[in-house]
Amino acid sequence: GLLAEAQRAPEAWAGLPAGAQVGHVHLHVADLDATAQFYHDVLGFETIFNLAEMGAAFFSAGGYHHHLGGNLWNGPGVPPAPAEATGLRHFTLTLPDQDEVDRVAGRLRQAGWALTPTEAGLLVRDPAQIGLVLTVGSAA
Repeated sequence: GLLAEAQRAPEAWAGLPAGAQVGHVHLHVADLDATAQFYHDVLGFETIFNLAEMGAAFFSAGGYHHHLGGNLWNGPGVPPAPAEATGLRHFTLTLPDQDEVDRVAGRLRQAGWALTPTEAGLLVRDPAQIGLVLTVGSAA
């Protein structure tokens, strides 16, 4: 039914409208420990929970229930999707000012993570090779 509804659309979907914000993201990852090390230890998110038995870890900033969820529900150790596959290319972490972007970028570099400048901000790939862009902006 969902596919039929999509085919009824008058025009092809071209992505979210400019300025759209997503409250939280769930990611399939290959390794929960590596994910926790990256998002908690390096980026500085709070770990809300990390349960191997459940195959999931959730991370937050500022006391929110969670901004990021990483899970192994498609199986541990699954390789990243090929570049030509449909799916998430990157998500954006909007920070309050350039000083905070610089602080986070410094922690990433110190931990050995490569950063690539892009038009949108600084791109880093997490342990599952999911792109994360650090940028300056305001949360709505």
